[in-house]
Amino acid sequence: MDLAKDKVSLSLQTDNIEQTVNENVQDIKDIKIDIENIKNYNSHQRPKEKFSFIHQIELVFLLGRKDKLLSLKEKFVQNKDVNHIEVICGLGECGKTTLSIEFAWMFQQFYPGGVFWVSAESNDTLEDTITTLAIDVSTSGQNSKETFKRTLMWLGRLTKRWLIVIDNADTDIISGQMKELLLGNLKRNTKGHIIITSRREPLAIEETFHVSTVNCNYLMKKEFNF
Repeated sequence: MDLAKDKVSLSLQTDNIEQTVNENVQDIKDIKIDIENIKNYNSHQRPKEKFSFIHQIELVFLLGRKDKLLSLKEKFVQNKDVNHIEVICGLGECGKTTLSIEFAWMFQQFYPGGVFWVSAESNDTLEDTITTLAIDVSTSGQNSKETFKRTLMWLGRLTKRWLIVIDNADTDIISGQMKELLLGNLKRNTKGHIIITSRREPLAIEETFHVSTVNCNYLMKKEFNF
């Protein structure tokens, strides 16, 4: 009798595992479709000053992604009328950039002021992506310094809610431009939301970016390979 019960219990557990795996497989397929949509979302297709999101995407998929996305959404909704910063942190290739892209893509309607992306991997990439953004929003100056200043002023004047993703903020030394982007006027009297991705630990993030560890979303390195 006990053996029969054990067989039934084992069968139910197997069914549950198969269902979970199938759900995860479908999630991954959905993510791949989303990423292809993003990659094909060229500048001439974007509404002007609406979605400036240029990135070469690595296919890294997370288990439990939906929970992270909903957690980010909840915190940003709670701060919908004020400036708010969330950091996605963790080791390399744990899915930080993918999560930020997925959030920006899924919830872009929440940001009528626009959704923007800049690379903070180095001073050069930061400058390059700001220059690209400046072309999209007509804030180009006579040089990179003027372009940077004019673009940040443009963001600071937006009255509608906007989102900017600052990707790969990992450099040992934070440049003056990075400090201005993270700690400058964008944090004052705006409805701007910022997502930073970084390999830094939460305590280092709090010290460097002045963002509370409460707003650090740490990702474990979990990959799903098929």
